[in-house]
Amino acid sequence: MYNLMFLAFAALQIALFVWLLRLWRGTRAPAAAVLLVPQFFLVWDNLRVASGVVLGHGPLLYSLSWPSFWAHWMIGCWLIIASGSILRLAGFDFAQQHRVMAAFCLTAVALQRRAGFGRKRLPARARRHLPRRHRQRCLAVGASRLPMDDARRHRHAAHRSTARAARTQARQLR
Repeated sequence: MYNLMFLAFAALQIALFVWLLRLWRGTRAPAAAVLLVPQFFLVWDNLRVASGVVLGHGPLLYSLSWPSFWAHWMIGCWLIIASGSILRLAGFDFAQQHRVMAAFCLTAVALQRRAGFGRKRLPARARRHLPRRHRQRCLAVGASRLPMDDARRHRHAAHRSTARAARTQARQLR
């Protein structure tokens, strides 16, 4: 179901990309040129996620994921600076000051540093939710969720049954 939704998103994103390309060719507007690259990677990302169900969890999907993550990391911060430039081109008074553009640039750098792209390990909050065998290959998304390993499934079942027994015992004591 989700793969069909992402396929529909990809079709709409392709239409937007073609429209943006025509707009840029007709006007040569810098704002349109700035938006072409992220729009391309939106198409890439939606097609990658939609194909995840067909390709399965493996090295091909893993390899298709890397350009998407690099694009999100680099272009996402680049768009912050580009939005400040677009505000200047549109004639907004507050955006004409150099301090405002410096704030846009510092925000982009801070967010890029905060993302920590290129780490060999995931942050602890992301690691604890993944089964051990998927921690190093977590970028290969595309399925609706990552599968649970058997040990984790048994721990969840034991926790649920213990919690259920505690609730039952509490009801009996009332």
